[in-house]
Amino acid sequence: MNNFHQKDFLIFGIFLCTLILFLGTFSTTVFGDSDYDHALSTTPKGLDWDDGNFVIAKFPPKPDNAPLSSPTGKKYSYNNNATIVHSTNPATKNTSVISLTNGTYQVGAVWSKFEKDNYFDLSHEQVASMWIYFGNTGGEAPGDGMAFVLQNDKRGENSIALSSTGIPVNGQSLGVWGADWDKTNSEPSNISKTAIQNSWAMEFDTYKNLLTGANEISGEGVSFDATNPGTYSQHIATGFPASSKTYIRQKASNTNPPIYYYTMHHDNFIGIKNLVDSKWHHVTIKWSPNTSANSQQIPTGGTMTYSYNDKNIDGTPNTDGVQSTSFDLDTSNFNLKSDSKLYWGFTGSTGKYYENNLMVFESIPSFVDAEAIPRIHDNTQNRDIAANDTNVDPNDDISYFYTLNYKGWTKTWNKINATINVPNNIHFTTGSIKYESTGKTYNISDLLVNDPRIVQTQLPDPLSHESPKAVIELRGHTETIATTQLKVPAAYASFDGDNLITDTNTNQFFIKSRLLTLKSDFPEVKNVQPNEDVDIPGELEYHDGTSLISSNMTVYPTLNNKSLSPFRLNDDNPATGFKLHLTGDQLSHSKINMITFYVKDNLGNTTNKITRQINIDDSGTLQFGNITKKMQFKNTNLTFPNQIIPRFDTWEVNILDSRKKGNNWQVQAQSADLINNTDKTKFNGNMIFKDQSGKITLLNKGASIAQHYKDTDGIESKNITEEWKSQNGILLLSEAHNKAGTYSGLINWTLQDSVPNK
Repeated sequence: MNNFHQKDFLIFGIFLCTLILFLGTFSTTVFGDSDYDHALSTTPKGLDWDDGNFVIAKFPPKPDNAPLSSPTGKKYSYNNNATIVHSTNPATKNTSVISLTNGTYQVGAVWSKFEKDNYFDLSHEQVASMWIYFGNTGGEAPGDGMAFVLQNDKRGENSIALSSTGIPVNGQSLGVWGADWDKTNSEPSNISKTAIQNSWAMEFDTYKNLLTGANEISGEGVSFDATNPGTYSQHIATGFPASSKTYIRQKASNTNPPIYYYTMHHDNFIGIKNLVDSKWHHVTIKWSPNTSANSQQIPTGGTMTYSYNDKNIDGTPNTDGVQSTSFDLDTSNFNLKSDSKLYWGFTGSTGKYYENNLMVFESIPSFVDAEAIPRIHDNTQNRDIAANDTNVDPNDDISYFYTLNYKGWTKTWNKINATINVPNNIHFTTGSIKYESTGKTYNISDLLVNDPRIVQTQLPDPLSHESPKAVIELRGHTETIATTQLKVPAAYASFDGDNLITDTNTNQFFIKSRLLTLKSDFPEVKNVQPNEDVDIPGELEYHDGTSLISSNMTVYPTLNNKSLSPFRLNDDNPATGFKLHLTGDQLSHSKINMITFYVKDNLGNTTNKITRQINIDDSGTLQFGNITKKMQFKNTNLTFPNQIIPRFDTWEVNILDSRKKGNNWQVQAQSADLINNTDKTKFNGNMIFKDQSGKITLLNKGASIAQHYKDTDGIESKNITEEWKSQNGILLLSEAHNKAGTYSGLINWTLQDSVPNK
């Protein structure tokens, strides 16, 4: 069976008499200061998760007779100040935001909820991707920061650093490190006992605690950073809060009785010039275990990697100011007994200074693990395009592939919205989404009408363990005219689903300059009779306005991988419209012949190559003839349910059949959605086919609309629309009211050399 495809554009207008707008009201509760408002109004895109996926830790109640402040006036907070809110940025209004602190002397903690399958599993590769915000205090000193924490504390989702008297530890503790609140304490273990137990923390410290003098040590914990001043006062560092080795005993000079204070080991220290800048910053934290243990095994160690500022706010890679480091992590500090799962979350605190500490998640480690892999293929040259490739030709047929691989975990990846930037000097014309496991393929060519610079679509099916791979292909061509070398920049693509937001970037490459271009309107595949001569037309063009001189042009043909004799053009066979002549004797009777040719001028300028297929067919040919390129339905002033809209003007779908008598054929048609050209809304309805008996078939899934039996041996031409009356054939069915506007879409025609089964 042979299939022949043709796609055509449909345009029609609907003019509605009345436009009704429905306006709603809403209210927003605002906390904090103007910087807090700024943070929410500039929130980047993140996940919108159910509040039940995370837990606002419940701190122990205030002990009886416990003070509200220290003797020196340090205030104590017995409440968890963390809240879960939503972005007020119109572009990201469905993004969930965790706010840890937004005032002085606060402590906040938010933890993953095991009952919702939200945990950090050390036996598997884990990735936590997020945006964090440290505020802007308008000239005041910021304080104190927050920490990303993994823990196996027996308090689970209610864990927080507590002083020996049961007070949530604020200030330099960040809610996770121990309390250095007793200047007579000479034992580091007394501090480690007050930290979150069985834990590891990565701190984002915005206030440098450097006080060491006897008169400065007040028993309020102000010295953790004194032995590691670093390049900048603000920093990122890691450590084990419940290990006594983390805390280094120091003794103030010239004191009697002795005054003790503690500094802290800072592992994997990175100094940051300014964490507190009223901007969102991206952080990626990745864990790779030493062995591929299963979920019932506890790895002895692995590699932790964190990257700060690795993405710009628009999602593109940041190439300036990225801070990243990798290091070994000893998992024995978690004291795991039965499995490898940990609580994960954020803690934060403030002292006499404060800042707004907020975060937005792009991925939750145990929900969905997936990746997006881009690939660019030059179909003309049949090779993949590498980064900074300079051997791509103008007008090469090219494909961009985006492979989405679902790697596992507890949730299905649903509602995946793809946003793909189209780079300069690339023009896409067709597209598809293919699912490897199910074999389903969806046509998205209608998204590429009018050469868009951004392609947006929601994948029709989710990704899961049962269907783990989807491949998006966008196919088109490189820029046709390139008088100088053209750059095709890296292009950003994001894939935003319910449980994961991930993104990727394609390679940058270059299109070679070409002054002279070769064109041919010879069909991609042509069937000819045995011993029939073939003339392949060609046309040359200089793109800088240089006049064509035919005698300066030489054609270099190759037939079936064998070079034919080059020939020079002349006035009888001119550069403005020449013919490459092949005799019937030159064509192989094996039925398939591949002809490739290009042209070079006397200055060495070389054109693109053109390749065509010529088939020897002694049985005649079946092919489409003329087809109306712009088909239209009649304009209507109002649409209503079950209204049928007739065609406008004359449609033509012509079939040419030179085969022998007794052959037959059928034409199938499949319609895509009709989209409003202005606001991109979908038309409420479908194209239909109504046969002469009145039977109606929807065309959105394809249907046979014509069939014919050939009863002569001559060449037969048949226009299938000639038999259609005003109330049958292809029509448009409106299923509801529609907005005013012009809608357009595609019909895919298929010609088959068979008739449907009865």
